Order: sequence, then structure tokens, then C-alpha cells
Amino acid sequence: NLGGNTYTNSEEFDFTFSEQDEFSNIVKKHEDKLFLFELGEYDNRALANILFLGTEHFFTGCCMYGSSLAWQKFNSHMKEALKAFISFNIMDDDQKLAIWCVRNYPDDFHIVTIDDWFNAIYYFMPESKRKSISTKIPSILQESLQQSDIKQHLSEKVKQDSKQIKFTKKHKSLLNWIKEYILSLKSPPPKKVYKRLVLDK
Repeated sequence: NLGGNTYTNSEEFDFTFSEQDEFSNIVKKHEDKLFLFELGEYDNRALANILFLGTEHFFTGCCMYGSSLAWQKFNSHMKEALKAFISFNIMDDDQKLAIWCVRNYPDDFHIVTIDDWFNAIYYFMPESKRKSISTKIPSILQESLQQSDIKQHLSEKVKQDSKQIKFTKKHKSLLNWIKEYILSLKSPPPKKVYKRLVLDK
């Protein structure tokens, strides 16, 4: 929880964590797999690119779930991943090792999408707690644990963020032009040019 960055009132954690019905139904279908919780859109670049250039796609290390057999297999895969990384004289944190494991042994994992680092625990909260617990940033998982709802929400958020980034860049471009004009003390550009700059934002 990084000192209260997500959940703000520790006294509200007065319950026992257990699989909720929506999650139990998924677990029953994949009992032999380890459940990993992912953030961000899938990154299909080579692992070397991800290691050296970074990525927005992660498997969180703070919450994983599975049977004892699934954990035994994961332990074996992680040891193999460590050997592979060391053989190239490189190392990174657990998220990158998890990517290696999933890519090499995809049949041993089931991936569940979430919207923030510590939000996987919503799958183990009683519904009344999930919907009412105090957080700094509201989560779609408080409303629904259905993967289709979560992925649709995240897709819409990505589109909104993309539009905001484009608007910010164009807005900065217009502000830079105004600043340059004021500093140059030259006459403004023709009305058509100014009109285009304003409309582009």
C-alpha cells in the first residue's frame, strides 16, 4: 500500500480476505494456473527492448494467486528466468522476470487485468467492503469485477488520455507562439494563420 497511497484507512480492513464469487468462477476454470494481475496494454516488443527502454505493461508482484502446484511451477520458472538473465549479465526487478516466465510458459498462467498496483485485492474483498472502502483513487473494480467491464473502462481511459495529451501539445504550441510573438515585438501573423492555430488546439 506504499504508506497509504491507495487505501487510506487501515481500520477498515476488519475482514477476512477470500475469493469472491466472480473470481471463484474464474479460478475453477484455471485451477492449475498461477493468477497474475497485469497493468497496462500488452507489450509485444522483444524483452531486451522492454528491459532497456522500459514499458507500461507490468505483472504486479504484490499480489499473485494459485494452488500449491501452480506456485511450485512458478518457482521453477523464476529460477530458470534468473539463470537466463544472469547468462546475459543483466538483471531487473521481478516484473520483468515474470514477463519472461509468461512468454516461455504461457499455459501455466492466467492473466487478470486491473487498473492500479494494489487493486487486485478487490477480488478478495466482500462486496460491501469493496464498494465502500476508502481510497485515494476510485477504481472500476469497486463497481465490477467482470474483466469485460474493466477492459472497456481502461480502453476508454486510454482514449481520453490520448486526447488530453494531443490537446496539451497543441495548447503548448499556441502558448509558445504567443510568447515568441511578444518577445519579438513583431506584427501578428495573418488572421488565417492565427485562426488555424486557435482551431488546432
